Amino acid sequence: TAPEGGWVEGDNTFTVACEKACFVAVSYDGGQTYTRLTATAASEGYSFTATNMTADTILSIGYVGDVNGDGTVSNSDATRLAAIFSNKTSASNALMALTCDVNNDTELTNSDITTLRAAYAGKRKLNW
Repeated sequence: TAPEGGWVEGDNTFTVACEKACFVAVSYDGGQTYTRLTATAASEGYSFTATNMTADTILSIGYVGDVNGDGTVSNSDATRLAAIFSNKTSASNALMALTCDVNNDTELTNSDITTLRAAYAGKRKLNW
């Protein structure tokens, strides 16, 4: 939900509710780079705070691990993530790069692939 009274310049705190693990990212440079916001458990989902927002700030929400952008986490996401990890292809944009960082450690490693495969197999849940 948007902040009470709508978006304002400066700091905005809002809640996202979703059945899948989501992330919220903010861009201050027209989408060239994104920073993943910290999720805090809230009664209605997860709470996020975007700081220093201006009229040009972009907020984006994505599914953790949905590397191909089709709205689900599947084996094809793990396959594409492995191809990105091995430099056979690349993330198409900065937002996709955040989607690939499944464990949210700011690096693309084999751990992201392992975590995504385990989530697809139902052996673990992805984190907000």
